[in-house]
Amino acid sequence: MQNEDDRSQEELLLEIEKLRTQLAETEERGQLHYEALLAQEQVTTILEIITDAFLMFDNMWKVIHMNQKAEQLLRINRDDLVGKVYWNVFPDTVDTIGYRELHRAMAEKVEVSYEQFYPPLNMWFEARGYPSKNGVYFFFMDITERKQMEDTLRKAHDELEMRVQERKLAEQEIQYLQRYNRGLIEVSLDPMVTFDQQGIIMDVNEAKIRATGRTREELIGTLFADYFTDSEKAYKGVMLVFETGEIHDYELVMVAKDGTETIVAYNASVYKDETGQVVGAFGVARDITEHKRTEKSVLESEEKFKAISSSAKDAIIMMDNEGNISYWNEAAEKIFGYSVQEALGKELHIFLAPKKYHDSYRRGILIFKATGCGPVIGKTLELEAVRKDGTGFPIELSVSAVKIEEKWHAIGIVRDITQRKKAEEERETLIRELKDALAERKKAQQELEETIERLEVYTTRVNSLMVTMLEQATDKKTNVVILDISGVAVDVEISEPLVNIARLSRLLGATCIVTGIKSEAMRKLADLGITLAPITTEQSLKEGLRYTIAIVEENDDNGGGKEPLT
Repeated sequence: MQNEDDRSQEELLLEIEKLRTQLAETEERGQLHYEALLAQEQVTTILEIITDAFLMFDNMWKVIHMNQKAEQLLRINRDDLVGKVYWNVFPDTVDTIGYRELHRAMAEKVEVSYEQFYPPLNMWFEARGYPSKNGVYFFFMDITERKQMEDTLRKAHDELEMRVQERKLAEQEIQYLQRYNRGLIEVSLDPMVTFDQQGIIMDVNEAKIRATGRTREELIGTLFADYFTDSEKAYKGVMLVFETGEIHDYELVMVAKDGTETIVAYNASVYKDETGQVVGAFGVARDITEHKRTEKSVLESEEKFKAISSSAKDAIIMMDNEGNISYWNEAAEKIFGYSVQEALGKELHIFLAPKKYHDSYRRGILIFKATGCGPVIGKTLELEAVRKDGTGFPIELSVSAVKIEEKWHAIGIVRDITQRKKAEEERETLIRELKDALAERKKAQQELEETIERLEVYTTRVNSLMVTMLEQATDKKTNVVILDISGVAVDVEISEPLVNIARLSRLLGATCIVTGIKSEAMRKLADLGITLAPITTEQSLKEGLRYTIAIVEENDDNGGGKEPLT
């Protein structure tokens, strides 16, 4: 008898369906209940002995039957599943490939098969669904081990394929690198050479051939050190490479076949074989002849700059791209009071400018860093600065921008203009004083001109009066002339006519009496060195008349009385 395990699922399904049909027919014929139970038992027996897990669904997806293998794989007792909707018990399977395929089997009445990984059980299943009149027969088995083996085989195959590809790529890469390295060696403008641990040349490039003026055959097999002015130093360089593994910027002077000397900087490093053993070294010579000339020129320029800046009376200050002081000459030390050590690295504007300008300077430095431009660049301005002791003083500042290594720096020349400002203030004061003096002189000149005009008028009147008085004095033969000038200011201008009248009166034999002159006016004239002699002065007209009467009486006594003239 054929073993039940060897039957195909199709055969089992046919037999199950046949038994179910017999069971139904038996019930329809009303046969004994025993026969129905016997058919049911046969179905159960078949399902229990097969190796596949089995579930039977009705049209509502309720589990009608499940075998022991299904219990094992699903890890659930049949009492907890039979009679219940499968999707409610296993909600994780909803909307999976199994869910969709089994629904397709029921709806379209087609057989379906699929593989599915079920994460809650960490298992792979191979499943088949067969539609029946009243539902779906569902067979499934655990293929996790097979999947793992397949995965292992696939990985092994992939790894083998990868190793084969890697080997091919490695071989191609080796060939490529050989061509590439040779190409690099030959395309380089710098002389390149390989030498062994004894310093014997093994290979050279075209640049080395051109630099030495020798052929490849002449160079290979000879000592590397033989082509330099100092062969001993060159040999030490070879030994140093193998001692340390590499050298950098090792300066030598290479000598060509025609005697031309070239200053070079050698960079070299060892290379190893596949076992890790050092077999030689690879060296590259960079022509630094022009660089050395430039370096010498730069050093000379720096020395000149230092000499000029150290002897300069103006402060020379350099600011880097961050706004910090990077150069500070001796004049800057004297002007600001800070030593080089104190100044270098400090934020320039905060260090030297009054606090009220700090915010604007900080904004300006951001623009300068990006563009090299600013309100003071390329200009000469007068500003205020602060010394170390906190005192402010005026400066003249000239600033220019310079780009160093793609970053903007600034160079400023600062001059202390305190003395100049002081001289300018003194000059302004002198100019104001001169203007004031000129205005005073102009005013005095104007007053003088006005005085002269008045004097001319006055002199004309006085002369006319004097002539009239003298004519009357002559006609009347008087011996006294009285002039009352009460209320008239007595000064240099009026004193001279008075003196002239007095002198002329005296020539006519008359005495001249001037009244109305105060004692203060007399002292003022005396201070000016002016005397009114031979004038007789009285402070009031009354006193002058009294004095005149006395003279007349005296003349009457002498028999010569004359009428006084006033």
